[in-house]
Amino acid sequence: MVNPAYLFVFTERGSAIDEAIFEDWYDNEHIPLRLNLPDNLFAGVTRWTAADGKIPQHLAIYNLSLPDATSHPAYVALAGSRSSREIDILAKLAYLDRRVYVPFGHEPIGAQKEGYDERNPGPFLLVAELNVKDSPEAEAEVERWYLEEHIAEMKKVPGWVRSRVWTVKEVLSVWGTSVDVSAPQKAPARVVALHEWESPEALQGPEVQAAIDTDWSKRLLSDGVIAGIETRLLRYLRGWEGKEGA
Repeated sequence: MVNPAYLFVFTERGSAIDEAIFEDWYDNEHIPLRLNLPDNLFAGVTRWTAADGKIPQHLAIYNLSLPDATSHPAYVALAGSRSSREIDILAKLAYLDRRVYVPFGHEPIGAQKEGYDERNPGPFLLVAELNVKDSPEAEAEVERWYLEEHIAEMKKVPGWVRSRVWTVKEVLSVWGTSVDVSAPQKAPARVVALHEWESPEALQGPEVQAAIDTDWSKRLLSDGVIAGIETRLLRYLRGWEGKEGA
C-alpha cells in the first residue's frame, strides 16, 4: 500500500539521556501512543540506527494515513498530555529533525524485489538526500531520471531489496540543544531516496558505481539540477504495524 505521507524523524540522544531510558521511552511509550490514535493516523513505524558512525544516530519513519496527519487534533493533543518522562527526554535531546514527505512526482516512484514483505524490510537502509534546484523543470527532470533510469539501475545491484523516492511537504522542526553534538543545522533536502539492502557490502560493488556514474546522473549534477547529495547508511531496529496494519 502506498501511504499518502511519511513522517521522517532524525534524533540524536546525546549524553544527557541514558540509553536504556531513551530506548524504553521510544519503543514502549512514544510510538504506541501514535499507533493508537483514531482513524489509523499512524499506519506503521520503522526504527533505524546508524551503521555509518555518523550522527544523528536514530531515524524513525512513520507511515501516515493522511498528508496532514500531523495537524490532526488527535495528534496535536498529544503535546498537551506528555508524561513527565517524555517532557524530560524532549528537553534533553541533542538533536531533532522532523519532516513530512509525500510520494514524489506525478506517480509514486519505487520498486521492490519479488516477494517483498513490508513487515520484514531490508536489514540496511541507504538514505540519499538530494538538494534539487527549486523549479518545476528541475523536479520534473529528477522525477524522469528516477522513473526511467536510476531505479532500474539500482535493481541490478546484487543485494538490492527496495527503493522509494519522496519529496518534502513540510519541515516541522530542526533543532539542537546540546553542546556535545555537532549536528547539521540546515534545511532538509527537497528529495529523499530510500534504498534497502541485504548488507553494506552490496554497496561496494561495481554495479552501484555504474548506477551512479551514468551520463544522465552526471548531467544532473553538472547542470545544477541536483546541487548535492548526502547519504546515510542505517541498520534496521524494529517495526510496528498500525491498528489496521501498516
